Parts: sequence; C-alpha cells; structure tokens
Amino acid sequence: MSMRFGRYSAIEEEDGSWSVVDTGSGMVMLLSGEPMVSLQERFAKALAEFMNLEEQHGGYVTLQ
Repeated sequence: MSMRFGRYSAIEEEDGSWSVVDTGSGMVMLLSGEPMVSLQERFAKALAEFMNLEEQHGGYVTLQ
C-alpha cells in the first residue's frame, strides 16, 4: 500500500518496512545523503507529508 499526496510518497516494502520515494523519478528520497528506507510507517508517512507541504508552499528543501 502507498500513501500519495504529491511528489513524495510513503510506500510499504515487501518486508513490512516503509520507504519514501520521489513519485516523478521513482527513486528513494535522500535526506542528508541517507536513503529514506526501512522506516516505521508513521515516520515515512509524516516525512512524505512534510516534504509535499514544503514543496507546495515554496519551502527550501535540500535532499542531497
């Protein structure tokens, strides 16, 4: 199952962990150079929602 709001989406992996991906490229989101994988569901969903709100409101986001 995935949670999609905009550019970033929280997706459940086969092992039950969660990742945050860029829906445009299909690539895993990097935060301070670290891939956002093997996350708890609540953290992945909150991070995807935050990143989409930041982008929507013109926030400055550095991912790499």
